[in-house]
Amino acid sequence: MANKAFSQLPAAGALTGAEIVALTQSAASVRATLADIKTHFGVGGKVFANIGDGAATTFNVAHGLNTRNVHVTVYRNVTPWDTVVCDVARPDANTVTISGFGIAPSLNLFTVVIQS
Repeated sequence: MANKAFSQLPAAGALTGAEIVALTQSAASVRATLADIKTHFGVGGKVFANIGDGAATTFNVAHGLNTRNVHVTVYRNVTPWDTVVCDVARPDANTVTISGFGIAPSLNLFTVVIQS
């Protein structure tokens, strides 16, 4: 399996333990290997951030997932812990912009969950 492009790898269930070990040992670094494996098998990341400061109605949240293909959920951090409808923009591959609040949310009123 040495030197195969990730697009040529078999499905996750078809890899043997020896093939996985060979794959991880042949990479330049463990970090690069894990990132490549996640990308190949479609395993995304998840980022959480609290927003609200009592003044702003627009918030830029950096996620570092290197894609605009993210699902964004905003929910209230107090009862009733409901999902909040707001505007979401993806100005670049590592940031989402949350806006559309009629009044500035109080300190850390909402949690933003960003998933790729």
